[in-house]
Amino acid sequence: MSTQFLDKSGLQKVAENVNTRLKTVDTLPLTADDGTVLLYKGVDGAYVKGCTYQYNATDDEWVNITPSLAEQHYNPESKNAVSSNAVDEACSLLFDKLFKVDTWTSKTWGGQVASVFTGDQVWTDGDDWYISTLKIDLSTSSLVYVNWQGLNNIDAQNIWSDGVDTYYSNMDSHYKLNKDTYTWVPYWEWQYNRFQGCDVWTDGDDIYVSRSSTQYVLNKQTYTWDNMDWGGWEPNGVFIWTDNVNIYQSWGDTNKVLDKKTKRWNTVTFNGENDINGSCVWNDGFNSYFSYGATQLKLNRQKLLWEPVVWDGLPEFYGNNIWIPHKNTVYLSISRTSQYQRQVTFDTLVTT
Repeated sequence: MSTQFLDKSGLQKVAENVNTRLKTVDTLPLTADDGTVLLYKGVDGAYVKGCTYQYNATDDEWVNITPSLAEQHYNPESKNAVSSNAVDEACSLLFDKLFKVDTWTSKTWGGQVASVFTGDQVWTDGDDWYISTLKIDLSTSSLVYVNWQGLNNIDAQNIWSDGVDTYYSNMDSHYKLNKDTYTWVPYWEWQYNRFQGCDVWTDGDDIYVSRSSTQYVLNKQTYTWDNMDWGGWEPNGVFIWTDNVNIYQSWGDTNKVLDKKTKRWNTVTFNGENDINGSCVWNDGFNSYFSYGATQLKLNRQKLLWEPVVWDGLPEFYGNNIWIPHKNTVYLSISRTSQYQRQVTFDTLVTT
């Protein structure tokens, strides 16, 4: 295993590889929350200092490296500057050292009172966010009345998007949203396709409906639903989730991973906990979590291991009550009076 030395540009390159934003580190030395020196500036560039971490891809962890090795100068031409095969995993682990991202605080929403305010009833039209039929004004942390037309009594779990338009599907009732007029317009083209929006999912390229024997793929040319053949095993869309790399379906002790090329589902075994309800898996943009009452786990993707995680100050909760309107903020809505937010920020670098 080669030693990896990261200077300022190296850290930024690591961050960019997982579509994160890392502000320029202008002040060195750079330390983590626990005081560990991560980078040290020498007369001719950046060093890696004594107790800094070296990524061990086999064990999926950062380990201390020896002072004699650590104080070697960073060589910008070295192939060891940034690992090409461990960047994704290394990034989230490095962020755990650099940033405080696990602080939850209580959240108060003003304006209109929502009769039900649980995360599983929050939805978006691609621009704005709503709780059932109320609009969520994120800039003022308030709920705003909206005069909806065409459809008022909705289950937000059946709202879905094709990436352009927003739809509501409940068996043979399908509606398309005109968001300029807040009107749900009947979409008769799918009246003979019986499915629910909660079973719609995407692999990043195509859109599918999956529940028991009902398996469709959306034909992009005709915008009709074609039958989908998964080769004998039928997934259920409500239990499908992603770790930002792979697509899984998890229900009970049955876990499958999708091979996008062959359109086949292969069995996968997670270490630690293997009894997972995919509808309660959520992702904050960096890591995947499984939240199911008293069971709170974080996925170690390299080891396929679900590890316990402790959320300070939070009651027991379920992952389907998590909603994430933008990259830096995670909301947890358990009930009208039990609301929390978790700020994921890149402004908490500790420098000395």
